Formats: sequence, C-alpha cells, structure tokens
Amino acid sequence: MARVLWQLAAFVVIWLVVASLGTAPPLLDALAPLGASDLIAAATLLLAAVVGVLVVQRWLGGPSLGALGARPPRDWPVALALGGLLGPLQFTAVLGVETALGLVQVAPGAPPGGGLLLLALTFLCVAAGEELLMRGVLLVQVARVWGVPAGVVVSSVIFALFHVPNLSGEPSGSLVAALVLGVLALLGVLWSLAARLTGSLWLPVAWHASWNFAQALLGFPVSGHPAEGLLRLAPRGPAWVTGGAFGPEGGLVGLLALGLGALALWAYARRRPRGSGWSPSPPTAP
Repeated sequence: MARVLWQLAAFVVIWLVVASLGTAPPLLDALAPLGASDLIAAATLLLAAVVGVLVVQRWLGGPSLGALGARPPRDWPVALALGGLLGPLQFTAVLGVETALGLVQVAPGAPPGGGLLLLALTFLCVAAGEELLMRGVLLVQVARVWGVPAGVVVSSVIFALFHVPNLSGEPSGSLVAALVLGVLALLGVLWSLAARLTGSLWLPVAWHASWNFAQALLGFPVSGHPAEGLLRLAPRGPAWVTGGAFGPEGGLVGLLALGLGALALWAYARRRPRGSGWSPSPPTAP
C-alpha cells in the first residue's frame, strides 16, 4: 500500500510541474492569436500524464502505459466506432427532447469551417489526457490497494471534482452545481466500466472525445465553456433541467444522455466474450 501511495504522490507532483510549465500564461497568450492555445493546453496535460507514468515506472516501479490501458483491445475497430458514435447519438437525442418540450430555441449557427479539425484534435487530447489520469492511473492504482469498486468510485468522484472550477458562475450549493457533480461522477463510472470491460482506455477515450465534440458541434456549452457550433442554442427551460450556461452536464437532460450511454454499453458488453476485460494486479497488503 505504501509503495502505491508513493507512486501516486510522485505522479501527481510530476503531472503538476509539467502541466504548470506547459500552460504558463506567457506561452498560451503568445499562441492565442494563432487559435492554438486550447490545443496546446490540452496536449500539455496529456504529455504531463504520459511523462508522469514513464518517470514513476522507471524510478518507482509503477505500472507501464500498457498496463494502464494504452494497449488497444482486441476488437479495437468496434470500440473506436462505438465510442465515436455514442457522443453524437446521445446529444442528438438530448437536443431532440429539448426541442420537442420547448426547452431550447434553435437557430442556425456559424459552421466551424477550418477550425473543425483543430477542435477535434483539442477534444481528443483532452479525452486522452483525462482518461489516462482518471481511468488509467487513479483507477488502476487505487484498485491495486482497495479493489476495483473503490478504484471506480474514487476516480469518478475526483473526475467530477476536477470540473468544479468550471462552476464559478454557480453557487456552490445550487441544484445545478449538485447535478453537475452527480452527472459527471456517473459519467466517470460509465467510462470506468468501459475501460474495465475492454481492458483498455481506447473506448473511454473515443467516447469522451465524441461526448465533448458532439456538444460543441451542436452548439451546447461544454462543461461551462460556450461553443460556436452548427446551431445556436438558447435554453428556455429551468437551468436544473437544461443545464443552462454549463451545458447538458448540469441538468436532468444529462441523465438522459447517461441512460442512453449505459444501454449502449450494456448491449456491447453482452456481445463480448467473457474474461476479455481488464483486471488489476492483486490488491497489495495494507
């Protein structure tokens, strides 16, 4: 147990140092006119996680990138296709329900044009970095000590808390804030189950990227960040239903997206052979 805790502590320190250096305001401000500051920040956070894993593996005997889920699953084309399709399907359904119930006003937006590839790459780096951090390092290392259920819970709760800074416009005790934390924690559970099911991070990374990309492309705010997509959406219903300025992740419609994702993951799991998922190293003695 002590060894795993030292490995986690060292990883966090390395991740913070690399992330802080790569996202320093002077660098990002200089890149802002090129429109690449978000991509550089996302790529830096991914690099920080990779460097942290490699250093801890080399000097403290930590798990390798492959052991944390970087290896592709045997059915990787299916996993990538499923992950890539789930986000658009989930948020098309959310938009359809909101429109039918009169919860959103829809108008044509500004097509992303040449920025579409940049947006996709940014969200891919965000997804890969956060999944390696949450469903890779945290889930696997905690599971080695206290078991898989504890790993899923701890990584999912920390994933939700990771987005608290995006709630700066919401009172800490508001219903929207509570829904944000609840939806994101449940989303973390889904992506943990996807990683556990496939023995790889490829499905949760693809799903995470398409989740963010679909929201932005349709014009929804993404975790509190406004997006300029193909549509211009103006929420008309209560914020605790639509998520308001935070986006669907802060409202009851986020639970609809989670439900659809859970059904798809369940159907996918039924088609996979038993015993083809991931299991961590045995829990270490306390």
